[in-house]
Amino acid sequence: VKDLVIDYSDVLHCFPKPSDFMSKSPSEIESCLSYDYAKTVFLAANSCLGRALRYYVIDGFVSDHVDLCMKRADAFARLSLLEGDEKRKQAMHLKRVQAIEPIIESGGINEEAYSGLIKTVLHEVGAAYLDMHDLKTARIEGKINRDPSYRMKAVEAKKMNSFAFTSVRYFTHFIKLYFEKEKLPKAFAIGEEATHDLLMVPASGLSVDVDEVLGFLGSHFKIARLLSKIQQDWEGEDMGKKRMVASLDRSCKRFEYVVKLAKQMRSKGPEWEKKLDEGFAQQVELAKEMAKLLPVKISRVISGQTFIG
Repeated sequence: VKDLVIDYSDVLHCFPKPSDFMSKSPSEIESCLSYDYAKTVFLAANSCLGRALRYYVIDGFVSDHVDLCMKRADAFARLSLLEGDEKRKQAMHLKRVQAIEPIIESGGINEEAYSGLIKTVLHEVGAAYLDMHDLKTARIEGKINRDPSYRMKAVEAKKMNSFAFTSVRYFTHFIKLYFEKEKLPKAFAIGEEATHDLLMVPASGLSVDVDEVLGFLGSHFKIARLLSKIQQDWEGEDMGKKRMVASLDRSCKRFEYVVKLAKQMRSKGPEWEKKLDEGFAQQVELAKEMAKLLPVKISRVISGQTFIG
């Protein structure tokens, strides 16, 4: 079968040329940035992607198939930026996940042969669940701001925690792929929360290039941040307090590890130092601050105080 010849004629009208904006007024340009206009572009792009995916199936076109799925996920992510309704925004992120999560869950792609592709997909799925978690958190915070007496429901806490732990799982899987296979902790298992922290080992067990270091350290930072936001879900004899405290403790240790690992990687040479100073210095300072604040938060949770975010 020869490569497809793509006919752009039915969608080109949706994508104006830069020169088209020169003659437009500010109000006309602003209309091009509206949700309605973006939706028109999205629908055209999504239709093209759907047709391409019918041809570039995963069996025989792995790289092309994954690239198309990632483009579809990116289209949902970009459209969500212009959506004002929280529920519809959540639905778009869910569609974003559904576009790429099956690539991982099916187990049909060899991780060693397509390590780069798998890393890209894992990071994107983790980021999507992180966005859904943050949207849910913002919604609860909005309710509390409008009514200070509002108390988060158990179902809301469980949903937030579900998004957080799922995001942690994908970012953890992402991190795992940077380990030399023979140096991966024997007890490590993706599905068990307690074993995630076994990946916090000396840098000698890692294989990370300078161009990948920001994504790698950023994933550790995101895991720490998500664990710091686990909520008491009122389940079990202790009403979920033990799990919340354990998550906060894991978060604190992860932030400490981020600071330590960033320092180790900065010492690998001028190129590494420049990369981290320009792209990760703020996260290091935040990690230091969180490592100091979290023990206080843990003490307060134990004493009976509740927190959001």
